[in-house]
Amino acid sequence: MKKIDKLVLGSFLGLFVLIVCAAFFILLMQFFLIYFNELIGKDLGLSIYAQLAYYVGILATKQAFPVAILLASIMALGSLGEHYELIALKSAGISLPRVLLPLCCVVSLVSVLIFFSNSYVVPRAYLDTFSLLYDLSKKKPSIAIKEGIFYDGIPGYSIKVQRKLDDQKTLQGIMIYDHTQDKGNISLTMAESGRIYTIHDEAYLVIELFNGHNYVEEPCPTNATDSHDVQVPHFYRSSFHTQKLLLSLASFQLSRTQKEAFTSAYGTKNTQQLAADVTAMKSAIKNAKRSLGEKGLAPLLCAESTESTATTVTQGDTLKAANILHFKAHAEKLHSGNPQSGELPSANDLPITPSTQCEAVDSVHICSRALENAQIFRGELLQQIAETKRLEREIRKYELVRYKMMAWAVSCIVVFVVGAPLGAIIKKGGLGIPLLIATGLIVWHYIFELLGEKWANAATIGAFSGAWLANWLLLPFGVFFLRKACQDAHLFDADFYTILLTKIKKHVRQISQLRRPFRP
Repeated sequence: MKKIDKLVLGSFLGLFVLIVCAAFFILLMQFFLIYFNELIGKDLGLSIYAQLAYYVGILATKQAFPVAILLASIMALGSLGEHYELIALKSAGISLPRVLLPLCCVVSLVSVLIFFSNSYVVPRAYLDTFSLLYDLSKKKPSIAIKEGIFYDGIPGYSIKVQRKLDDQKTLQGIMIYDHTQDKGNISLTMAESGRIYTIHDEAYLVIELFNGHNYVEEPCPTNATDSHDVQVPHFYRSSFHTQKLLLSLASFQLSRTQKEAFTSAYGTKNTQQLAADVTAMKSAIKNAKRSLGEKGLAPLLCAESTESTATTVTQGDTLKAANILHFKAHAEKLHSGNPQSGELPSANDLPITPSTQCEAVDSVHICSRALENAQIFRGELLQQIAETKRLEREIRKYELVRYKMMAWAVSCIVVFVVGAPLGAIIKKGGLGIPLLIATGLIVWHYIFELLGEKWANAATIGAFSGAWLANWLLLPFGVFFLRKACQDAHLFDADFYTILLTKIKKHVRQISQLRRPFRP
């Protein structure tokens, strides 16, 4: 490795590692703030938080690394330009692409690692993270008995204390209702003081009571022989100096769900699984269209309105039903023996005979059966159309996620192509101007990434175009800045714009003088 490569890599790698750590910390804090309600007050322990931090760190690689590459490249090249090291290298005959060559190799290696991480490691971390979050959301908060308030977090018991000492274990003025029999407030325990603690690795809660009384009421028996007998409930009272109440804390323990229950989400699948699912859904749509094609109804599956589409299936049968109902009404008139031909349309009058009457009645039954079958087929068709549209939406989501795995990896190269020439042009290191420019570019990239995802889900553009939209819009700026940096353009110098404005004024003045009429 040459000294020029060591110089450039030394100025880049230190900043890159530092910014990656800062980005991981920011994204980790953002995650914990979002899921604050599911995590706080449940006495999870350090190991659970360490697992979440590890999983979230893996998930944050696709966002942290592009940001770190962009900011580190701007700061590194800006620092080299600020200390006139780039000018010295160019005066020695070393071009800017040669200076950026070692950084290109490092960024390409990082891009490849991110692609394989997005394809295989991130889906596994996604599955572990959200299965753990699901279990944490189902876990009850830790025991928090407050003064003067009934606490019913323990199943079957309602506890109230008047005072809780500073050690959080000694209680005074204890009142406990036992609801384990589901018969109301028939069992009450009151004590002057007590202690609360857990045993067997917090599997059981022990409430040790001192100087109290137990009040138990037995309800009246329901199998009384004489309804006139007055039934008096039995009431018992007992005193104690020391009494222990053992309560199970099984409902407070963290129970883990099988991870296979979450594998249906597209975020937990790698590229091969996503491609296989897309192929299976496309074949399901083809089979549906093939089955409708055998019935001559394949064009209905592509109609814009499902209601109007399914209505066309029964429209012809409805017209037939109207004609048959006319025959039925005519037959009923004859059957009553008092036909009034003036009430029937003259255009549909037919010679009425017993055979004609029988044919009309049979036709009514046939048409009613046909209408019933048509309604059943209409419901099946509506269901099949809805299922086809759902599969098409799922296909767009799966394809978008699969293409974004590659797009996120290539975005590292794109932001480097933009950031490195910008650093060489602005010639400023530190966290001032580089951080401001990097923030604007990150917001630009994020906005168009969301727009591409939204348009792809709405079928406005293809899934491939939606995944790559942000990179396509940012890459031309990188090529432009790279060209200007190779030409030593001073795009961010005030003198450059002053000279440019002076030249524009000069040309405008010359043009205005040419347009003046000639005066001898």
